[in-house]
Amino acid sequence: MRGVAACIVVLLHVFGAGWITGSVFISRRYLFVDIFFVLSAFVIAASYGGRIAQGFSVRTFMFLRLARLYSLHFAMLMVFLGLVGLRAAGVFPQDAAVWTTGAFEPAQLLRALLLVEVFAPQPSGWNGPS
Repeated sequence: MRGVAACIVVLLHVFGAGWITGSVFISRRYLFVDIFFVLSAFVIAASYGGRIAQGFSVRTFMFLRLARLYSLHFAMLMVFLGLVGLRAAGVFPQDAAVWTTGAFEPAQLLRALLLVEVFAPQPSGWNGPS
């Protein structure tokens, strides 16, 4: 079920509005994010619960979780940085809708690298879903 929820969330982010989002099954699509996170909590608890009970430090647990999440975040940010570079080189049109979602300033890139975009007053164009 967790995999199905994850796939539906990915489909909605990739394809946006269309016949997929118009179906009755996905009419409450925001709930699939909730289902994914709730089931993920059970998976994490089953995976680490015993180890933490046996003395596995919470500090080590938090480091491992951050390393797992940040590595994907950093990789996708670098992919997006490459796309912005290609845009600057003229490979992509400047007025494409995807480029109007935010500014691409160096200070905002720093916020994205530090995973603190959520605390900013205005959204950034750098890896917005993060």
